[in-house]
Amino acid sequence: MTQDEITNQNLDLLSDFMSYAFEHPDILNQIPTDTTLVILPKKNPSLYKANLEIAKRLQKQDESVVIVEWNSAHPLSPCLKVIPSAK
Repeated sequence: MTQDEITNQNLDLLSDFMSYAFEHPDILNQIPTDTTLVILPKKNPSLYKANLEIAKRLQKQDESVVIVEWNSAHPLSPCLKVIPSAK
């Protein structure tokens, strides 16, 4: 997967997530400020793997990360996992 493909697919995922957030704004309360949102699309294994590597790299840099496991464009309830920085 090229960097351009990863970027474009992540932009699509972000758009889907934001559409979901507009319909379910309470989900945004689960995301702490000063964190990086990483979406892991269960239906796209190659992008899931690429984004998981990004999340791991951010953790090694002591960044706080919120991981969202995403089933589809509008899941019933996405799974959010907050991983705080070591700071």
